Parts: sequence; structure tokens; C-alpha cells
Amino acid sequence: MSQIASSGARFAVTTGDTGYPDGSQKNYGDLQQTGSSTSAIFGPSFWPVAGASIPLFNGQGNHGESSAALVNWPEGHAVGSSGGRYQMDVNCCQNETNPASYPSEWYAFNAGPVRFYVLDASWDNGNVGTSTIYGNDYDAHWVVGAAERSWLENDLQQHSARIAFAFFHFPLYTSNATETTDTWLDGSSSLEGVLADGGVDVVFNGHAHIYERNGPSAVGMPVSYVTGGGGATLEPVSVCGAPDLFALGWSGSSPGTACGGGTKPTSADQVFHFLSVTVDGSQVTVTPTDELGRAFDQQTYDLSP
Repeated sequence: MSQIASSGARFAVTTGDTGYPDGSQKNYGDLQQTGSSTSAIFGPSFWPVAGASIPLFNGQGNHGESSAALVNWPEGHAVGSSGGRYQMDVNCCQNETNPASYPSEWYAFNAGPVRFYVLDASWDNGNVGTSTIYGNDYDAHWVVGAAERSWLENDLQQHSARIAFAFFHFPLYTSNATETTDTWLDGSSSLEGVLADGGVDVVFNGHAHIYERNGPSAVGMPVSYVTGGGGATLEPVSVCGAPDLFALGWSGSSPGTACGGGTKPTSADQVFHFLSVTVDGSQVTVTPTDELGRAFDQQTYDLSP
């Protein structure tokens, strides 16, 4: 948090699972309460350090399918101006899941030449039915005609931004064997294709507790990152291969792990990280920064037409 606070960032955007482990109001807490899983966000040594000067745009993750996220991160202007959705909705009952009320969080906003899309690609681990969290998310949010997909397709058509970023939780591609690639979202007919057709240049995902940079999966597809090193227990990388270009992981019971151009880390403080993103005209620079403030795997993309 201190590294983010001193980064010079104008604002922050999450890739979900902001409140860990369950996103409850107790988990968020306040500046006074202490204890296990209490004030893990709003405790004085956590988000208040960076949040004193940096506003935050929140995205939804599978840890935290409750109203606390909506209450604690009000996004009224961004949601209203983009015609997005930011409310609790009843989901029932695809793939024999139980009826349940979950946050619907999707919206967009502009900053400089960039259109930012904060999307909801998540599902509760405790309500799987006959499918998986990935399959249930797809059926709830990303089938043709679903409310979120329809909104996204329309907004992409209406806003031909020079540069566009998308943020959502479940990863398009990851080298982690536990929080795996979400194949339901991949390909030209699913979310990846919708983003590509709409001109989205870079995708930022979470879920896997690693760092990873992926090249386009095919011509015209976006670059994607997995940035899951924000504080929860880190995980290793082992499923190496295209489109992964650079990945770092860590396990408490084994040495550091790497894929692609990554070098095996020698300590966990090389894997805990955030991404600093700067835009200068048509050039976008992504600078991963570890918990000690060391930059690594910096990349600059020229996104001129």
C-alpha cells in the first residue's frame, strides 16, 4: 500500500477479490477494529494509506459476492454516465444452482484518451450446482443476449476510444494450475472476441495469485495480464506455454516458479506486486512493481492507429 501511495497514480482499478477472504463488511472493517479477517481493507495500515490520495474503481471477484462491495465503493457517476449496472440482483437457477443475490458490477468511464471497462466475470464458490464457477459466470453474464454482454457490446460500439482497457476477475489465460485459464471466456465467440472486436487493447485479470503477462492469443486479440499479487497467499506457476510470455509465482512449501521469460524469484517479495500503467499519447507503459518498489518486466505498447 505504501508503494501504491507513492507511485504517483491518479487512480486505482481492482481486478476483483478486493475484500479478502470473503468480502464481508467485517472483512472491510474500519479504522478501529482489529482481529482475524477484520478491517483487512480499511484498517489504518491497509487501503487508507493509498486511499488518502488515490480514488479507487472496484471490480467484482468470487470472494465477496455480497452488498459490502457496492456500499464501500460507490461508483454512481461512472455507472450512471455509462448506463452500467451496480446493484444486487437475484440469480436463478442455471445449472441447478440455488437462487442467490449477487452484485452486478459493470460500468465504464473515460480518462484522457482511454476508455476503461470494469466488468463482472465472477461467481460464488459455494453455489456451483452441476457446472463450475467459470461455467456459471458465463451463463449469467456472457452468453449472447445476457444483460452484461449486451451492455458491453453496445458501449464498445458507441465509444470508439483511441485506447481501451478492460478489467475483470476470471483470467483469459493463466499459467496457474489452481485458478486456471477460464476457457469459457476465450475465443472469438466469447468475451475475448467481444473485446477484440470492440478495440480493447489490454485486459487486466485477477483470480490467480501470481503475476503474468500474455501476448495476444491470435491476431487481433488483446494483450492480457494477470495481476493477483495484492496480498493474499501467493500461488505457483507451472502450466507454461503460449500465450504466456512472462510469469512469476511462489509457494510457501517450494521455491519460486517462473514461466516464459520470467526468472524464478528467490523470495515472495518479488511476487507481491501492483501494476503501474501510464499513458503518453498512443504509448502505454505497464510497469509491474513489487512490494519493495522494484520494477520488473516493464513493457511499452505503441497503440497508434
